[in-house]
Amino acid sequence: MDILAVMADFQAAQLAAIAGGGLDDAHLAALVNNNARAHAESADLADRLGGAVAAAPSPSSASGTPAWLPPGFSVEPETRPPLDVEAACRGFLDVAAAATRALAARTLAGDAALGGLFAKAACSADWRAGRVTPAVAATLVDYHGDYAALVEPAFAKRLAEALARGAAAHYAAATLALIPTKAGGAGPDVSPGGAGTQAPPPPPSATTTASTISTTALMTGGWWTPADAERLRADAADLAAAMAPHCRSPEAATRAVRPLADVADLAGADGVDAAVLAYTAALASTPSLAPAMVDRLLAARADWTRAEAKAAAAAVRDAHAARVGVGGRGGTPALSPIRGGGGGSVPPTATPGGGPPRPSPGPPAVASAVRDSAFRAALAALMEGGGGGG
Repeated sequence: MDILAVMADFQAAQLAAIAGGGLDDAHLAALVNNNARAHAESADLADRLGGAVAAAPSPSSASGTPAWLPPGFSVEPETRPPLDVEAACRGFLDVAAAATRALAARTLAGDAALGGLFAKAACSADWRAGRVTPAVAATLVDYHGDYAALVEPAFAKRLAEALARGAAAHYAAATLALIPTKAGGAGPDVSPGGAGTQAPPPPPSATTTASTISTTALMTGGWWTPADAERLRADAADLAAAMAPHCRSPEAATRAVRPLADVADLAGADGVDAAVLAYTAALASTPSLAPAMVDRLLAARADWTRAEAKAAAAAVRDAHAARVGVGGRGGTPALSPIRGGGGGSVPPTATPGGGPPRPSPGPPAVASAVRDSAFRAALAALMEGGGGGG
């Protein structure tokens, strides 16, 4: 059997197991380590084999054959089949990266206390007072310290980036989906085990998902302010600073929280033009951020009139339509089951040179302890753009 096909099948089977979501921390850490070692060993074997094939005698050559090859081994250059050995070896890195993302996603979704903190981000008095982000950052650092002893050092750094990226996506999703849209109105209680609403009950518009109503149905006038946008920018900076010592570089930590910084720019836009520029920039890091996902944020601005919120929402839709038209995609980009969003399987990617297809590089990465459909939709889009780490 073709050894490259065997490698590809093995990698695909591991990716399927990761995507199934039933693996615990120990198994995911083992997958990281085993595939990192498999990549190193297979790459070394590929180098040795490539050198041996290059030096192998032709049938008419009298030179000797390397001792570690079978007697009489020979390959004519013109008859060598095209093999993408490097791609097959690199597939082990893809599996290790996918396991790293899954480990981060499992951490972010499995801790009820952390989920409760995410549910407060951008939509609570505790968050405004600066009491949420320090607790989130400290929790992420503690988790990373536990995992760093279990996984290969290079992937421990990638895990730190995946944790930062996932936390930033949770914050951004809360900003887009959970903030109240009327002064004094209570938002939904979306914490793990929450009852669904707080007392007093919010108006119907405050609990309706942004994906199912129009901006005109939302109420404006009182919760989100430019000062909140500054707090959100500080959150992004604080998350990056906390995880930077554990990432591959400070720049990698900054990139990990980029989607949150983009949403903060949108949240602090000082007019329609600024909102369009911020939304367009956000699409670069989050291509699946549909206009409906930002309706709630635009409608919640305390410093905008209802007409200004509607104008900004209309301009955002025009900007999205123009972007989609230029790209020729004809609609909102579909969420990939690789980087979050669920759905069906994605066929493997064919490799150049006639080798076996490479497996898709990762599992679904969208999971959260926060109970809210609009939040989860926004989180899926944000994880789609950010890649979930790895």
